[in-house]
Amino acid sequence: MKQFPVRFPVRFSPLILLIMLILQSGCLPRGETRSLDQVYQSSKQRFYARSEGDLPSGVGEDLKTIAGNLEQAAHTPASGPLASQVAKTLETLTFKAGYTSRPAFGEIIKQWRAVEAHPPQSSRSQSSITLLASRTFSVLASELGGVRFSLGDREMVQ
Repeated sequence: MKQFPVRFPVRFSPLILLIMLILQSGCLPRGETRSLDQVYQSSKQRFYARSEGDLPSGVGEDLKTIAGNLEQAAHTPASGPLASQVAKTLETLTFKAGYTSRPAFGEIIKQWRAVEAHPPQSSRSQSSITLLASRTFSVLASELGGVRFSLGDREMVQ
């Protein structure tokens, strides 16, 4: 059986080009991108908006401590002791958090422990620390929007 070479007619090339352009433009971002500072500021504002009100004993002080440490870590190069303090405070809060929030707290604690072991040395690393601080604020804000760390008032079973 003889096969004939398939030739693409030149008159269809503008149509194919137009279709490819439409498909490409449909996949591009449409102004939804935000800078790192905008992401950090919005998560920090959400945290502070939700942290007002009644909180169980000891939680308010822990939240103030961690908020100060996160702001310091986001704007200055994070050192090992600062990352260690953030991780320890998060561990304290984890036992008081809701059961569905605890895995997120665990992941954030692991990341702060990694920063403790290997402090950032470049501006790119500092950007990742700022993003980690933003994610920490977001996890804390989501917990404050739900259980509000009230499980620590109950007796823990070990």
